[in-house]
Amino acid sequence: MDYILEKIKSAKIIEKPFPHIIIPNFLEENDIENILDNIEIDNLNEIDKKYNKVVYPGAKSTEEELTKRPTGVGLVYALKEDYHKKNIKLNKILNSEDFKNVLFKKLNIPINIDGWNVFQINKDLNGYEISPHPDITGKVITYQINLSNTDNLDNYDLSTKFHIIKPECFKYINALSKKNKRPWGKWEWFDKGKSIPYKQNTFMAFAPSDISYHSVKLENYPQEKCQRTMLRGFIADTRLLNKKEKKHWTSGNLVNI
Repeated sequence: MDYILEKIKSAKIIEKPFPHIIIPNFLEENDIENILDNIEIDNLNEIDKKYNKVVYPGAKSTEEELTKRPTGVGLVYALKEDYHKKNIKLNKILNSEDFKNVLFKKLNIPINIDGWNVFQINKDLNGYEISPHPDITGKVITYQINLSNTDNLDNYDLSTKFHIIKPECFKYINALSKKNKRPWGKWEWFDKGKSIPYKQNTFMAFAPSDISYHSVKLENYPQEKCQRTMLRGFIADTRLLNKKEKKHWTSGNLVNI
């Protein structure tokens, strides 16, 4: 799957609302078909066969203060390890130094920063709502691959959205920033957002910063047969290892440095 590296190298940087890349048709047809065969379920009633409910930003059952944790609510499921490890080719390339390095170069990560890849395949169900947030400083790179395997979801708003802070609302973000690095925000502090194309096999990546606010809100889509299925990945900053050893960190528990 070395072709993935070439696609990232040749991708165009999209500058607004913050630098990012979007790559359609990211995986070659045979590769994505093998992944979908491994992770697919026939309907929502079978989700427990291949997926576990996880504690993840957005999988919270109650709202919490913005200065502590996100205001996300809803249900998130993660692919079980027995199925995750079957994606041998994909896991190998995503865990490679080459994949990390090509993303670092593309997104201009400083040479004194290093990290390692943590990723998870998730299904997000109705009610999943994750308000605008920039991602914590422990994440050097954030990326995702849309793995949903049907066109039936095209008419529903399942996209990740990138936001711009309204000028009059910077004061709220700045006030929260004094208490907590890269605070989450309230919906009304941001514009409606730029939708990242919600298409099967679309890759997106950016380097989190103080302005990289993004969100997801899922309502009334036909989840019984087709679920929003995403590979969420992050390059975790090696400075996190000063807090806990590597085996502690997952894609769902990374924190500010």
